[in-house]
Amino acid sequence: MPKVVALQGADMIATETYQYALEWLKAGENAKANAHFREYLKRELSSGLVFDRAQIEEIVSRVRETFIG
Repeated sequence: MPKVVALQGADMIATETYQYALEWLKAGENAKANAHFREYLKRELSSGLVFDRAQIEEIVSRVRETFIG
């Protein structure tokens, strides 16, 4: 990774996202991102979503209705 800075950025985003997801599973909407990830989330082009079980089931249901019938 030292030779390819973009990989360092991608690794940081993946690691921080995973750590935040673990926290979100424990605390839900009260989850707190660590300091580095909070700064990243403040960027205009940064966005992310967390889907819970009910939301995933709804998406799957809609996809099935649309493509399977």
